[in-house]
Amino acid sequence: MSNQLLPEDEVVLDYLVRLLGESGSAVEEELPPGCPPWAKQAFQVQPFRIGKLCFAVPARQLQGAWALEGKIIPRSEQPEWASGQVKVAERWVWVVELAGLLLSGTTVAEPASWILLPRTRELGLLCCGVEKLCLWQPHEVRWRSERIRRPWLLGMHCGFPFPLIDVECLIADLKP
Repeated sequence: MSNQLLPEDEVVLDYLVRLLGESGSAVEEELPPGCPPWAKQAFQVQPFRIGKLCFAVPARQLQGAWALEGKIIPRSEQPEWASGQVKVAERWVWVVELAGLLLSGTTVAEPASWILLPRTRELGLLCCGVEKLCLWQPHEVRWRSERIRRPWLLGMHCGFPFPLIDVECLIADLKP
């Protein structure tokens, strides 16, 4: 995880990569099967933990990651999948345990202390910890070409034992 970029560094990297492509000096490599269009170039991921297991999500799918500072408040009207509501960045969001979504039937002894906020929905995903953003190359991931069973699993990093999770697909069936 030494390839860490700040958001402003990502803009510079993207600019440099486009310059190389325009000059004709960059040789376009064939993408691995199953590689999504947004991963044609280096992309940032947000690593996170559930217990001792490490996962990652494309940073482009997240608004951000916040430390869980308040108590999760169960509500009588809450959706079946929700653990309750918590205030994050001055707004109330429903939260769901990622352990229950990714590792159905498994309980994790370590309490959730972080919230990942997806871009597409007003809900939070509870996890045990987050690491610094890092940069992955498309060829470093063993992409899944068929996503019938566990469609939220995009692939696995070849160097780190991190499954790459499609958060948008994971939460698509949840109805807040």
